[in-house]
Amino acid sequence: MISQSEEFPTDRRSKKKSIDVRFIETFISDIIKIVSDPETRTLPLDRQPLSLGSVRALSVMFTVYTENSIISLHEVLQRQTHATACAFNKLTQCFSTLQVRSWLLDRMHANPFNSKRCLFHGKAIYQKPSRPLRRSTEHLYNNENGSSNTLSRSRIMVNDHETPEQHRMLAMQYVSRQTTALSSDVVLNHRVSVSHCNDAFLYFLSSIR
Repeated sequence: MISQSEEFPTDRRSKKKSIDVRFIETFISDIIKIVSDPETRTLPLDRQPLSLGSVRALSVMFTVYTENSIISLHEVLQRQTHATACAFNKLTQCFSTLQVRSWLLDRMHANPFNSKRCLFHGKAIYQKPSRPLRRSTEHLYNNENGSSNTLSRSRIMVNDHETPEQHRMLAMQYVSRQTTALSSDVVLNHRVSVSHCNDAFLYFLSSIR
């Protein structure tokens, strides 16, 4: 994820890096080399052009978050400010590989719409269990604003209120000894994360990702 939003700062030194980010930082030169044109791979990095098609290929791995929307990497890099920073040549339709690499490293961080953020900042969904819960496990209730009134070990959360459509998620954690069915209006086209759940039957009554 590349951030252009003030909500998610771009100074990578100020953030605790995730394993995914550290992996990509370590191998980013190899990743770019894989998508680059074969005839350019033998050139020194500072003279190596990166075609627009290669940047489109990188868009599969990198997305840009800006003002509550998701924009393709190749579209952002063609904007005047970023095109200049990445040495985009309109005649050859190529960027500087070295400059694109530096641009990505300066702005890269973990996806802010991950399951952890969903669990701790999302809206809670209350589903009445059809089987009794363990005495030590409380259930999470909502107020009118969708936030929790009490701390609970069992969590069923969605992030629709702060997330672009492409990154909508439903996260479930510590759901135990119950049967839960979630309707289509709740989970349609959401990614689903399930963790630390046991002895539970979970039914999703819609297509999910």
